[in-house]
Amino acid sequence: MSDLQTALSGLQEKLQALLKRQLALEKENHQLKGTLEEKLLLISQLENELKNEQAALITAQMRPAQ
Repeated sequence: MSDLQTALSGLQEKLQALLKRQLALEKENHQLKGTLEEKLLLISQLENELKNEQAALITAQMRPAQ
């Protein structure tokens, strides 16, 4: 019976460690998703700026030289 209790205790400790690891990974995943969302937003903003600058450059090139 003692061996069974020891085995169960060991399993319980491993389960607790796995649950703790799962929580840490879920937290990290949440943080990474937030970072990804921020980076995607920044990329979108920079792409818009680039398009605006390209349009301004094309407009400037199309004006007759004075």
